[in-house]
Amino acid sequence: MNMTDIQSMEQWDQLAQEIYDTFNINPAIADSKGKMIAGGMLFANELCRRIKKDPKGLASICSVAGQFFTAQLHEEKRTQAHECDAGMVKIAIPLLVQGELVGSIGGCGIVPMDGEVDSFFVARSLGVKEHEFAGHMQKMPTMDSAKIEEICAWLENKAAELAAR
Repeated sequence: MNMTDIQSMEQWDQLAQEIYDTFNINPAIADSKGKMIAGGMLFANELCRRIKKDPKGLASICSVAGQFFTAQLHEEKRTQAHECDAGMVKIAIPLLVQGELVGSIGGCGIVPMDGEVDSFFVARSLGVKEHEFAGHMQKMPTMDSAKIEEICAWLENKAAELAAR
């Protein structure tokens, strides 16, 4: 089974937009191998836009986090909410159909209230000086753990609805 057996690509794009509009996070909808199928071009902040539009940033930050989360979803088959190497929270909810991981829904691009973006790591990953994206750092969305849990609960309910189809 794959993601388009559950709903059309247009419906996945609509869900990505709903995640973005509801929570102002970068939506991430991926297949069971971690390949993004929807949401990759909606950005919660300018720093994420800068990272994802640069092949070096995408490869060294976003892809690494995606691979880690995909492995965790396959192994644990439960919600994952952790910081990526850049210091932003990534959330991935497994989409399980009859116990099989078909894909995931989630998002990223938020800084935990008590955290911060690792600007040195981001600059090194992009091959630039930290001051080149300092303006983006001032506008980073932050969320407390209660809001992150609320997002997880909403996404878990959505995943359960999708899996029941």
